[in-house]
Amino acid sequence: MCSLVVFTAPLMKLAFGSEQLTTIAANLKPVKEFLATPEQERPTERVKLSGSIYSFKNVSFGYDATKEVLHDVSFQTQPGTMTAIVGPSGSGKSTIAKLMAGFWDATAGLVCYGGKDIKEIPFDQMMEEISYVAQDNFLFDKSLRHNIRIGNPKASDLEVQAAARAANCHDFISQLP
Repeated sequence: MCSLVVFTAPLMKLAFGSEQLTTIAANLKPVKEFLATPEQERPTERVKLSGSIYSFKNVSFGYDATKEVLHDVSFQTQPGTMTAIVGPSGSGKSTIAKLMAGFWDATAGLVCYGGKDIKEIPFDQMMEEISYVAQDNFLFDKSLRHNIRIGNPKASDLEVQAAARAANCHDFISQLP
């Protein structure tokens, strides 16, 4: 009887390990698919922009060929005004924001900024023009100053404070211990 218990314990560990390997394999699939996605290509030479107007011209987007989430969206922003993108959860608001930032390319239509197709604007130049704050964000286990500085590692303390003020969080941060 004692030898049966000694033999059963390693078998139970093996079964548990096998279950974990199955879970790991299932979770690796989307990671492998993501890593196999080709990188977006953008030019490296800066372009001349004519203003700061965004325009969507008959833009459609799908995460894959089978599921389109935006259908023929058209709008234009105006400088000096506020444009709100509103709608229920899952209606495409975040997708529009990611298309505006150039994180994804439209599957149809044209996304323009400053009179240029955003595909013609180098990533570095685009990031100088706009700011994108994801709804799914997190802080690194460092100081708030360090977290703010991630956007510009060479930022001075005054520039970090200015960024905090622009984000309307300086007062909150100043009250922290």
